[in-house]
Amino acid sequence: MDPRANYKIKSKIGEGGMAAVYLAHDVALNRDVAIKVLRIDPRLGLSEEATNEMVLRFQQEAQAAARLNHPNIVSIYHVGKRRNQHYIVMEYLKGKSIAQLLQSRIKFPLSHLLKQIIQVCIALDFAHQRGVIHRDIKPDNIIISDDGMVKVTDFGIARIEGSDLVKTKDETFMGTIYYCSPEQFTEFSRVDNRSDIFSLGVVLYQLVTGQLPFTGSTPWEVMTNIVKNEPIPPRRINPELPIKLDRVIGKALSKGPENRFQTAKEFKDALEDVLIEREPVTPKTAIMEPPMESPMEPTMEPMIRGNRTNPLIKFPIIMGLIILVAVFLLGYLSIEAEKKILQKNASIRSRNIVQMLNVLIADPAIGKNYRVLRNYANQIGTDSDIYSIEIIKASQLIAGYYGEYVAGEEDVLMISHPLLIEGKGAGVIKIGFSKGGIQERISRIKKFTAMGLGGIICFISLYLIFSRPKPYRTHW
Repeated sequence: MDPRANYKIKSKIGEGGMAAVYLAHDVALNRDVAIKVLRIDPRLGLSEEATNEMVLRFQQEAQAAARLNHPNIVSIYHVGKRRNQHYIVMEYLKGKSIAQLLQSRIKFPLSHLLKQIIQVCIALDFAHQRGVIHRDIKPDNIIISDDGMVKVTDFGIARIEGSDLVKTKDETFMGTIYYCSPEQFTEFSRVDNRSDIFSLGVVLYQLVTGQLPFTGSTPWEVMTNIVKNEPIPPRRINPELPIKLDRVIGKALSKGPENRFQTAKEFKDALEDVLIEREPVTPKTAIMEPPMESPMEPTMEPMIRGNRTNPLIKFPIIMGLIILVAVFLLGYLSIEAEKKILQKNASIRSRNIVQMLNVLIADPAIGKNYRVLRNYANQIGTDSDIYSIEIIKASQLIAGYYGEYVAGEEDVLMISHPLLIEGKGAGVIKIGFSKGGIQERISRIKKFTAMGLGGIICFISLYLIFSRPKPYRTHW
């Protein structure tokens, strides 16, 4: 009997690169479940080796999650195969992923966020003690159920100690680039439980600051930042964060695994300490109160001293003029900075893109397949700032991309780099960057600067009108 006959499909609830997920009803046990079905599109033209690897990863997810019976890890009910179609029946989670919560931009209390990450630490500690390393911790794989329970999902590229599944690919990069640890790019054989701690540190950083610690305009730049560069301390982005949490996140994101928390339990304990021992808020500068006037002292001085201007009136005017000049200078310097940033970013990004293209062209399987190169050029060209890409080999255009029409050459910044094959110049790669984005930003800067200057002038004018001292009249 087909085991799937016990399940009645209701609807499709998700679809990814290698699987589709359906909401179904377990007729025998009268409960809703999620059925994840491996989907191998024949139009992709995958080799037999690639197809087998996808099946192995799918089986690995089932094997990894099935051995982890824990409240904070998605439960696996059944694994099966029907007509060469592999599927997993798992717990149906009603809730949202952390990725969805980040997209909603809803601001949650810090204590609420820390309690969620603590639950993830508990789940990872349970998995690590049983020889399972997730290797793809990211917001999409952490679900917050409607009752507040945190569930870790998607063990598709997990590593299981003592298992032969996907063993042939253990030395290659796996995971989602923004959340990978440095060793996942440099020494993949060294990846252990501390790699999951780094990835969870990235998730926590994003939750409390609203941005990723490591970014870049190209995958290569992101990888370089993860391996070599330190992130901006979270408190510089969100000064309301406790100092202790800043240190905890910094330790979780250490480049060397030996400098991080050695277990997920250590990470959990440190976060619980932050909840218990919140750092004191930095005291604000005391405001000096003016001395109280003596009841016997006359208080009509501003009105009986002729035409002398009251210092209390003069001070706001001086500050207003200073701010007026500052806003003007800030607008001018911002416009000049935008122009320099365009040149610098275009130089860095073009260098990274050319480096990646040179690596691809050096590959015999790719370098001679101009259709594949054109696909890469079109994929890179999806960046709104890129207007054109031309790969010229031996005076022949072998691949290119051209964006939307621009007004003229003055609206495009063109940068050229040599095309290198085996270290020798074989042509040229030209990349054109559109100036449309910077021109829009400059227009906005001019607009805001004008608004700021106008607002300050209006404030000074109104202040002078309403703060003009009235004459003191004595009634005889």
